[in-house]
This record gives sequence, C-alpha cells and structure tokens, in this order.
Amino acid sequence: SDRRVQQPQKHRQKHRTSRRSEMTSSRTRQRLTLGFFSEEEVPYTPVVRIMPGGNTLVIACDRKLSVRDIPTGAVVREREDAHDDDIRDLAIAPSGQQLATAATDDTVRLWVAETLECVAVLRGHIEHVNSVLYSADGCTVATGGGDGTVRLWRAADGKPMFVLRCNLEWAISLCFSSGGSRLLVEGHDDQHSDGIWEWTLPAPLAQSVVSVGKDPHDAADAGTIVELEGRRLWPANTGIEVHGLSLSPNCRWICTFCEEAVNLYDLAENSGLIQTHEIKKLKLTHFYAWFSPDSRRVALLTDTHIKIRDTATGTLCLLPNDHQNVINDVAFSMDGRQLATCDKRNNVIIHTICSWTS
Repeated sequence: SDRRVQQPQKHRQKHRTSRRSEMTSSRTRQRLTLGFFSEEEVPYTPVVRIMPGGNTLVIACDRKLSVRDIPTGAVVREREDAHDDDIRDLAIAPSGQQLATAATDDTVRLWVAETLECVAVLRGHIEHVNSVLYSADGCTVATGGGDGTVRLWRAADGKPMFVLRCNLEWAISLCFSSGGSRLLVEGHDDQHSDGIWEWTLPAPLAQSVVSVGKDPHDAADAGTIVELEGRRLWPANTGIEVHGLSLSPNCRWICTFCEEAVNLYDLAENSGLIQTHEIKKLKLTHFYAWFSPDSRRVALLTDTHIKIRDTATGTLCLLPNDHQNVINDVAFSMDGRQLATCDKRNNVIIHTICSWTS
C-alpha cells in the first residue's frame, strides 16, 4: 500500500493537552487554499512539492503534472499525460531546474522545470517505481521500485549507473547521507517487515558509470551497470513490530510507529540506535512522518492538527488541520519555513511557519 495513506486505528484514550508545551500561535501560519483537477474525490494519491524560492507548487495526480502559482493558484504550466500510468512520487533537483517523476508504468521521467519538456525516460525497473530522489549536488537520481531494486542514474542524461540489491522487496523512500557516501532506503522485505537498508557508494559517484556486466532486468538500450550489495541497517532484529517508519533526509533520524507510541531515534554513525524522544500517539491519522529537507523538523498528522516537532530540541509547533478530507501528502519547502498539505480531493493548503511554542 502507498506510504502516504497508511492509517492507524483510533486511539481510545482521551489526550490531555499541556497548554504550556503545546499551544498554537496565531503567528505560526498563513493559509492559502488552492483547488486542483476536480472537486470530486480522486482514486489516485496526489503528490505535492514546493519549488525552491517558495513561489510555485508542483502537484502530480494520476498521469497529470501541474505547476501552480502559490499566491494565485494560477496554472503556470501543465502536462496532461506526463506518464502512461499513475505518478507515485515527484522530486525536484536542488537547483530547481529539473524535475523527476516515478510512476506505475515502471518508468522515471526527467523534466525541464521551466517548460515541462521531458528530456529522458529512465527504463530498468520491472515493477512500479515508488520513489525518486536527487542527490545533494543534483548530479544523481535514485529510484526505488516494487521489483526490490534501487537504481542510480545520471541526472544529466538519464544514463544508468548502479543497481543496488539486498533482501528488499519494496522500496518506499530514499535518502543520501550528507557526504553522498551512503544511500539509505526505507522499505520492507519479503516478510513485509519494515526496516532501513544501507549501501556504501563509490566516490566520486557522478563519474562512476563503469561497464561491468549487463543487467538482465534492464531494457536493451539501458547500457551496462554496476551491481552493489547492501545490508539491513535497522532493525537488525526483524521480530520487532513496527507499523510504520520514516527516515530523515540527513540519514540521522528515524521516526517509528509502534503500538501506542511514536518514537524518534538518533541513528548516529558508530554509536548504534539511540532513542531521543518519545511522543505519545495522539489520534494520529497516518502511520507516517514527514521531515523537512534539513531534517530539523518533522510533521505528524492528527484529526485536528499538524504537529511539527524540532528534532533536536523537541519544541512543538501546532498548525490547524483545516482539510475536510484525509490528507494524502505533506511537503516542506527547501528552507523548512513553508508546509504544503494535499488531501484526496487535491485541495492544497500552504502554511507559513513563523514561530514556535516554548
């Protein structure tokens, strides 16, 4: 199932909110509601991203890719048939000049952000492509699919670089370490056990297109690639029951959902797994968390609020959940000061985060 719509059972205990630690400041948000596509409920999961600069929004739903002006909601540019099937994920290059979309047609496509011209179609996955991500320098595109592989491509021309294999059945989300030397993948194995897998990458990564052997899963024109074996990083004990987990972009924080608690762990190199915060489950509507690009903030959803927590200090900011329908996707802006939420009817609300509670 899609990671953005996993929903927990309702919490039976009434939560008593501490006014001192969890207050909503009227200065913490400025809301703007934009309607997209149709007022009717759509059978597809929308994906929303905020472009660098915070002035435009990219939203994908079904096969459609649309860029909208945030102040007015006007269409800036649009592609009706960006893919042959449902778009599952969307990534924006750090420069803001290129977009990448992953879809259930087993392909990833690269787009010129200014014109929405398709410049490359990446073929190689033999099942749905669930996730796509750019490296910090924008030179590499990572993709994860339902075929149990993670693949690396050169962003400049879409050429394949690596196929990453492990005992992974389904890749959900991806992140590069800060130095680009590691790639961590959130997914589940053939026993449907959630976890984090890790690969060590050669350097310099962008120049590592090496002819080693033909990948039988690749299309005829995909060229030759290198295979790298990875390992399961967390949890090592697959018997740990985890209903959902999220990995921060800096590969440091893991947010897990287990029974009645949401736990935030610090995954520091050479120091193992350390629990830093424990947040009691407060009628969460999703077994998922969304991190800001700098990993300093993490957003959780409840029926009435969007809870944004500082990962280092635990400071909390509450934003009202004004959606009338279930929220399907959440995205921070590059600087972490804006938050976009999109519901199943493709209504988008842009929040401006101005202050934090003490």
